[in-house]
Amino acid sequence: MSNKHYVEVALYQLKNEIENSQFLAVSDEATDVYRKLPGFVRRELMKSEDGKWVDLVYWENREVAKQAEPTVYHDATIAKVMAVLNTETMIFIHAQPVRQDS
Repeated sequence: MSNKHYVEVALYQLKNEIENSQFLAVSDEATDVYRKLPGFVRRELMKSEDGKWVDLVYWENREVAKQAEPTVYHDATIAKVMAVLNTETMIFIHAQPVRQDS
């Protein structure tokens, strides 16, 4: 991964009535939306033992991420994802890698 990648980080929990399988199904649809956007690199989804999710979307750079925002914000598939999240738990940040150690 290049240190020039721009990363959108979302931390959240699902609504209580939502099963992981339901969320993963709509999340997969969202990934398909991202894949069609210029500058998309990859998406990683992680879950902690206590039910918190970490959603990382990597872009080539900040500019392409910003250009994608209107599409993402108005996409019906992304809205389906938002509908299953407990938005009160959501933390959303943008970051650029500073150092990578192996």
